[in-house]
Amino acid sequence: SETANMLQPGVSKYDFAAGRSHIEGASNQTDFAQMSYQYGLNNLLTLYGGTMLADNYNAFTLGTGWNTRIGAISVDMTQSHSKQDNGDVFDGQSYQIAYNKYLTQTATRFGLAAYRYSSRDYRTFNDHVWANNKDSYDRDENDVYDIADYYQNDFGRKNSFSANVSQSLPQGWGSVSLSTLWRDYWGRSGNSKDYQLSYSNSWQRISYTFSASQTYDEDHHEDKRFNVFISIPFDWGDDISAPRRHLYVSNSTTFDDDGFASNNTGLSGTAGSRDQFNYGVNLSHQRQDSETTAGGNLTWNAPVATLNGSYRHTSKNTQNGRTITRELEGW
Repeated sequence: SETANMLQPGVSKYDFAAGRSHIEGASNQTDFAQMSYQYGLNNLLTLYGGTMLADNYNAFTLGTGWNTRIGAISVDMTQSHSKQDNGDVFDGQSYQIAYNKYLTQTATRFGLAAYRYSSRDYRTFNDHVWANNKDSYDRDENDVYDIADYYQNDFGRKNSFSANVSQSLPQGWGSVSLSTLWRDYWGRSGNSKDYQLSYSNSWQRISYTFSASQTYDEDHHEDKRFNVFISIPFDWGDDISAPRRHLYVSNSTTFDDDGFASNNTGLSGTAGSRDQFNYGVNLSHQRQDSETTAGGNLTWNAPVATLNGSYRHTSKNTQNGRTITRELEGW
C-alpha cells in the first residue's frame, strides 16, 4: 500500500517474479507468477498495472499516480478471483487512494497515508493459499499469537487506513517515525489497531534502530513488541589495485511480553568488476514454533534487465523464486 513510483515522461518499467508461496502453517504451498508495468505519460501522470496468477487464483490491478504540488497521489483498483479446493468461488474488488509528501522546510516526510476499501469477497493471494489449508492447520493452544487468527479474521477486511510520518532531527541526532494501521471487518463488530514508534541513528559507521509496537485486535487483546536492529559495514579494496567492496552484517532481535520472540542475522554485499552482483544470506529463529529459517538471494544487474533469484529453507518447507526487472526509456 504505497504511492506508485513516479517516472519521467517516456520511461517505462516492468517487473516479473515467479516462485512458490511461503504461508506459515500451510502444508500445501502454491506456485505463482507476478508481473507489473509502469509508464511515465508526462511530468504529472504515471500509469501502472499488474497481475498475480496462480492455480485457481488471479488478480489484476490498474492505477494512476499523480505528481501534484501538494504531493504524490495514487488511485488504483484490484479485481480478484479465487476458486477454493472445495468449489467455493470468490470474486471481489479492492480500491485504494494513497498520498505521499516531503516537506523540505522541516525535513518531514509523510511516508504514506492510504485508505483502502475491499468488498466482502475480495481475496489476496495469501488469503487464497491459507483458505485451502486452514482445515489441516495444527493449532497450538499455547501460542500467544496464532497465524490462523490473522488469516481467518482478515478474510473479512473492509476498510483500512494506514499512515506513516518520519521526522529528521538536528544533525547527529538521527530520526524518528510513527506509523499506524486501522482496520474494520465485514460481519463483525470492533476493529484492529497497530501503532509503531521508531528511532534511528548511527554511531561511527554503525547504524541502529529501536522500535516499539502495540497491537489491539477486534476483541481488544493487546500485543506489545520491542525490536533492536543494528547494521555494521565492512569495506576493503582501494579501487586501484583491487576493486572496492562493501559488506554489511546486520542483526534484528524482537522481544514480546514473554521475553525473546525472534532473531534474524543477515549478511549482504556486492561483487563483480562493476558491482553488478548483489548477494545476501540470512538466518532466523522464532520462539513461538521453534522454527529456524535459512535463506539467500542473488541479484544480477545486467545491461538490459535485473535478474534476481532466491532460496529459503525452513524446518518445515523450502521456497525458491526468480524475479526479472527492466526499466526502459523512450519506447
